[in-house]
Parts: sequence; C-alpha cells; structure tokens
Amino acid sequence: MTQDQISVTSRPEPLKRSPGFKMSRAHHRAWSPKLKRFTNSYSPAEWTLLLQLEGGPAVRTYCEHFPSIDEFINGKRLRFVFTFWVEYRDGREVLISVVKKRDLVPNLAGDMEPLRWRDICTWCTQHGLQCRFVVEGTGELKNSTLTINWAQILPYVRSGIEKPNADLADRVHAAVRAREIGVISDLSRVFPAEEPGELNEVLFVLLHAGRITIDLALEAIHQNTKVGVTNETPITS
Repeated sequence: MTQDQISVTSRPEPLKRSPGFKMSRAHHRAWSPKLKRFTNSYSPAEWTLLLQLEGGPAVRTYCEHFPSIDEFINGKRLRFVFTFWVEYRDGREVLISVVKKRDLVPNLAGDMEPLRWRDICTWCTQHGLQCRFVVEGTGELKNSTLTINWAQILPYVRSGIEKPNADLADRVHAAVRAREIGVISDLSRVFPAEEPGELNEVLFVLLHAGRITIDLALEAIHQNTKVGVTNETPITS
C-alpha cells in the first residue's frame, strides 16, 4: 500500500467484516455528519474515540478500521488493522490503534506497547504517517461526559447539515461574537421568532465546524451551558 492510497482523496473505506462476524452489544452504528455515511464501532472505547474525532474541529476527516497491513517487515509477516485513520486540518495523517491493557507487551526498554509495535511504526514511517496507540479505560477514553454530550448533539448536527440555514447560522454566530449569546438559553431570547429545534441545530453545526466553542467535557450539556466564539477563521471543508 502506498501513501497515495492512504489519502482522503482516495475516499478510504473501513475494513468490511466477514459475513459470519457477530456483532456484540457494544456495537454502535451511527450516522457521521463529517463523513456523510454510517460508521461502525465495536467497543465502548472505539465509540468514545469516534465521537471525539467526529466532534473535533481540528479533524478534517477520519475512517474507522483503516488501513490494514499485510506485509513482511523485518523478515516476519505483519497483519494489523488500525482502529482509525485521521487527517487533521493542518495536513497531518495519524493512525490510531485502540488496544486492551492485557494485550500490551514489554519492549526492549521495558515500556508496555502492542505486540510488534516497532514494526508497525516502521511501516508508518515508510508511508509518511504518524501512529499512536490508546489503551482502553485510560486518558482520553475515560471522559464519559464528553461522549454522552456528543452522542446527544450529533442528531442535531446531522439535521442541520441536511437542511442548512446559512442566514440563521450567520446571525447566531454574529450574536455569539457580540456576546449577546453567552449560554444556550440565550438563543430563544435573542431569536424569539425562530423555532427552538432549528436554533439548536444551527448552534451545534457551528460547534461541529469549529466556529463557536462549548466545553462538552465539563458537564452534561444544559440550558445554562456557556457558549463562546473561537478566534480562528471559520473552518470550511
């Protein structure tokens, strides 16, 4: 596989499961507004990371269960599938592997890592890619508040992208910049003639695009959740 094959221009597709593959209760099939297709995750950790990639404004695009390796490296055949391929808006391409703690082994320095991780890193370097692994139940995969909030917001984002209201989005964004909107409940006060559901859709589409900020990791989202504006140029796809 060449680097050109691991590119957003090639529209990467996730690894297809065999017909006999049995879905577990942890399976999540959900629509991705960013990818404009359904995604699949097969563990709580995968689902958590998928939501973070979907919601992260620095992430341009991503693909689950991609790419796969089937090559001989250092004289041994290596078969491996990454959990996520991620392309960031700054041009970086990063491969992420979600692993269980029990699957880690000590390397020559005594640090714990996935089996044959050195060979996996060699393959990534050969293809101009960065890679990292995340252990289930640690660090970025422990924030259940962020996960729950994004799971609630994504249906609004999908609806708002499918039925865009650019005029209302610009007006809401301008009101946030002018500090007329400081918390979510201010939406209905500033725009009393607009339908509340559509206001929420517009707000969360702006969040999804990185044009406004809401701290989803702090607490469960509610009417008094603070809304801010980014200092960045509005993100376009």
